[in-house]
Amino acid sequence: MKLEICVDSIESYNNAKRAGADRVELCSALFADGLSPDIGLVAYACMDEKIEKFVMLRPRDGSFSYDEDEIKQIEKAIIAYKKYPINGFVFGALKMDGSLDLDLIKKIVKIAYPLPVSLHRAFDYSKDGEKVIDQLIDIGIIRILTSGKKAKAYDSLDLLSDINHKYGKDIEIMVGSGVNSKNIGDIFEKTKITNFHMSARIKVKSGSCYKSDMELASAGKFIASYEEIKKSKEILNRLEV
Repeated sequence: MKLEICVDSIESYNNAKRAGADRVELCSALFADGLSPDIGLVAYACMDEKIEKFVMLRPRDGSFSYDEDEIKQIEKAIIAYKKYPINGFVFGALKMDGSLDLDLIKKIVKIAYPLPVSLHRAFDYSKDGEKVIDQLIDIGIIRILTSGKKAKAYDSLDLLSDINHKYGKDIEIMVGSGVNSKNIGDIFEKTKITNFHMSARIKVKSGSCYKSDMELASAGKFIASYEEIKKSKEILNRLEV
């Protein structure tokens, strides 16, 4: 059983590590579903070798279709991140017709080598993801993060179970989106998936008593909850594979 937490701050990273997460996905801007992380966060996380660290490769929000300049940016980012002792990368790309961009994904896998690459939820937004898993395996993708092509994973347990049954021996299937301590056990029982991804995000109010006329639209901040991660990991530890 493995629990991965996506984090976009040092506080969230520390909470994930202390609560017993097995892996972190290092990002920025989780409000935009996660972009490439600040190099300072990567450097901080890499001071501890005990927890797996995968780095998001996503240069901007919006679609997962990238032009030549954006691809060059991604390639440069890989070179920069590989200077740190990370464990791998997270990437995904679509063609303009909505199919997974297998050629670009293959190119990124080669550039990232010897570090492995996990496919993010571009899989869910694609029109053909579940039909090309064999090709993703051949390319070298080691893990697929998916909600079963629904907004929330719990609404697609049949497809998740089917994908895991067909391909789980050859590639890790990791379920994410809407996963929490209340449903994580049920998701396992109904799909037999043993890899889980969550943000465990909660809002923490600002302690500042100063209010500016230009106050930020979102006072306070969002962090990964230590309590929620710990509870979820404890549930997974009690489950039998």
